Amino acid sequence: LDLKIVVPSKQLYDDVKKSPILGEKEVFIIPNGIDTKKFKSMDNDYAKEKLKIPNKFTILFIAQVAFENYRKGTHILQKIFEQFKDNNKIQFLVAGLNSEKWKLFSYKNLIPLKYNKNISWKNLVYNSADLLIVPSVNENFPNVILESMACGTPVMSFKTGGIDNIIDKKNGILVENFDIKKFIDSIQILLKKKKLLISLKKNCRKTIEKNFSIQNEVKSYIEIYNKVLNENNN
Repeated sequence: LDLKIVVPSKQLYDDVKKSPILGEKEVFIIPNGIDTKKFKSMDNDYAKEKLKIPNKFTILFIAQVAFENYRKGTHILQKIFEQFKDNNKIQFLVAGLNSEKWKLFSYKNLIPLKYNKNISWKNLVYNSADLLIVPSVNENFPNVILESMACGTPVMSFKTGGIDNIIDKKNGILVENFDIKKFIDSIQILLKKKKLLISLKKNCRKTIEKNFSIQNEVKSYIEIYNKVLNENNN
């Protein structure tokens, strides 16, 4: 059997090629795709109103498990919360299982939301935010970034896994070397530079439509299937 391997990112492609077992196999890169009809922009004020949260600058962290999750960087998240705990001009939304445990720290500008897989709910959450932060120490190709950007909400993330295949300087902010100070400083800059944030918002939706739609993903798989069929018929 001539095995074909599909991976979502350049990093995983390189990892497979280094494998003594799989390295000789043909490997294709097909990024994850998002349904841009389901994940889409809506009015930020309206989304906040529907979620019944205050109308102020909102920074979102969303993960299936949103507390004591080292891989997703919740230990770094706490340092970010500490830095901004006295800033009443912004608020943090934390969505995911165990998010209510953040209440133990009594951060006045933190709102926990229970995790919900419903796409309409997720759409509201992404659109209520002005920025999604991804402080993960280890990632692959997170759909949460694609979903957020499809809603027109830019992302700030550490450079890990295949994230640099999605985010660039025009559509978001990538922080290298897990530099927590740079991450916090970058949030401070975005709070002041509204024009930059507006530009990132426009470009992040365009990026998903152009490169990471579900139509693109399906088309790429069909091309591979046709290639395999042609090889087997010859």
